[in-house]
Amino acid sequence: MELFLANGSLIERQRSLTQQQGDAWLLSAVDLSWHLRQRDCAQALALADAAQTRLMLHPDARIRRGLMARLTLVRAEVSLLFGEIDSATEGAMGCTTVFAELEDEIGQGDTHWLLASIAVDRGDSAQVASRLQDAIAAYGAAGDAQRVSCARARSLVNASFREPVATAALLARHFPLDTDYSVCAMAWVAAARANVAGLTGDPGASIQHDLTAWEAALECGQVRHALVSVANA
Repeated sequence: MELFLANGSLIERQRSLTQQQGDAWLLSAVDLSWHLRQRDCAQALALADAAQTRLMLHPDARIRRGLMARLTLVRAEVSLLFGEIDSATEGAMGCTTVFAELEDEIGQGDTHWLLASIAVDRGDSAQVASRLQDAIAAYGAAGDAQRVSCARARSLVNASFREPVATAALLARHFPLDTDYSVCAMAWVAAARANVAGLTGDPGASIQHDLTAWEAALECGQVRHALVSVANA
């Protein structure tokens, strides 16, 4: 299960869901609910409810707890999108406990990612930085280089507001211009570049980078980030 999924891959998974049964359907339904969480909140929640109904009867307690926590994370993110910050926080914190008990580093990292978004809405930049570092550590422990790249790029977006010059040096080190990145990472790399350009006297480049971030975010279902990027542009 990816952090964010490109639109083309999502369409293929949606088509295959109707052909699946049993545990295969259950895993696919949870996966789709996760990847629709920002694209289509109503459908994401409907899939979450359908999957939860089946999960309640699943005989494997570990699978049941892990997938239930993932569905809770979906609901928490939807709550955040609708401004229900306390509800989002409560759901995410519960997931932190479950994923830790299951030693699920990916789940822990994805929860820290969401908690960073909650901290953004609370205006707590230090907490954003802390949560993203926790996410990087969890993703690193899981060996998920893709997620590490996304979280590191996002952390540079947060840092760029305070230290644009230092962030520019880190961008050059970790994300050189002549390298291709996943669409998920590119959404954040471009946003960091936009902030650096805008805060160091190059508004034209800032606009271009923000438009790149907007397009990349839309391509992988990061609707929240896409809206911020296009508004900045």
